[in-house]
Amino acid sequence: MPPPTTHTFPHLTFNPVSPILRLTSRSSELPYIRDHSFLMARSNGIMGIDFGYAVALLGTMISGCVFSVGDRLTMLSHEHYYALFDFFPALFFFLNGVKLSLTMRDRRVSMRKLLSYVAKRGGILLTIGFVFIGIWPLNLFVPCGLFFLVAPVFAQWNNVIIRILAVASALIAIMIINTDVETFPLYSGFQLQGSGMRELVAFLLFNGYYSFLPWFVFFLVGFDYGRTDIRPKGLFPPSSFVAIALIAVGIFIEMQCHKLYNPIDELNSLRIFPFSLKLFIPSFIVMMAGICILFVNTSVFLLRRYSGKLVKPITSISGSKYSIYAVQLLFAFITIRTFNLIMFHDKYFLLVYIVGDLLLCIWLIALWRKKVDEVAPIERLIKRVSGSAKKS
Repeated sequence: MPPPTTHTFPHLTFNPVSPILRLTSRSSELPYIRDHSFLMARSNGIMGIDFGYAVALLGTMISGCVFSVGDRLTMLSHEHYYALFDFFPALFFFLNGVKLSLTMRDRRVSMRKLLSYVAKRGGILLTIGFVFIGIWPLNLFVPCGLFFLVAPVFAQWNNVIIRILAVASALIAIMIINTDVETFPLYSGFQLQGSGMRELVAFLLFNGYYSFLPWFVFFLVGFDYGRTDIRPKGLFPPSSFVAIALIAVGIFIEMQCHKLYNPIDELNSLRIFPFSLKLFIPSFIVMMAGICILFVNTSVFLLRRYSGKLVKPITSISGSKYSIYAVQLLFAFITIRTFNLIMFHDKYFLLVYIVGDLLLCIWLIALWRKKVDEVAPIERLIKRVSGSAKKS
């Protein structure tokens, strides 16, 4: 039986020694891969993306500990975002967009099957998010699920329309931050005032901290970025200059916002610069979009030939990100229900807790992959339910 037909794509080459897809500035033929989840699962073999996912995941986990365990803030507010802590979820959503864009380059599987896989992936993540939303609404599963669910709608649009959609999403997010929909999403639970359904929809779309807006903007920016050559030559490709321009514009917008609005409360446990630095939502969106692009460009360039001892742990964390995060949410919930959280206001005690929490979560998933299955539990569930897992 003749082998399946291969296709030629710009910027893509395949390493015959290792089944990892690599992006370069040269064209070559791609071998046939039966499991179309391969691209989504391995970050397309780009070490810089794996490293970015590891940084984004660990940073988001640290942010969750600081917000919930360290401060126990009574209410979420998205009129301001923390420049340091909220960079990590922005980077996470940005990288999800990049991966989706790279996945859409794969022509060995029909576009219909790829989009079906993406939508099913979104449905699973959203379902997991709803499981946690009653006990811990500050989680990434809900927005990730929503993003992948709507992705098939715009995945084949051209770049100009994608950019217009990103700008429109940012403007809508800015306009609706002062809506009259009353929601009270607490860090330690989820309470709705009123009829319920209207407030729940508002929480999912814009009134939650990790709601659809404004984070969808970073997903779209990442999707648009992934359509470019993400293995550029040189440390400062054209996209890096665009990123620097966005950061400069963001700083200017922040200065103008300070003239119009007054800053609000700061963190209790880490009232230290730069941890306590906040940005208004317009400047946060623009500035973080630029920082994400610059961070990924730099990571991909610096790690393009790295093959040291950290490759395995970094790719392991990247490939198990949803499972590690789910374990951390469970531990955080148990912590706030069991312990007197006043002691966590001590920044040194909080630091010890955060380090222990991160190490334990990573170790448990590594133990699962060693003793039970090579694929982490949440990732295994995604593959099985979406129909992408094939028996060898």
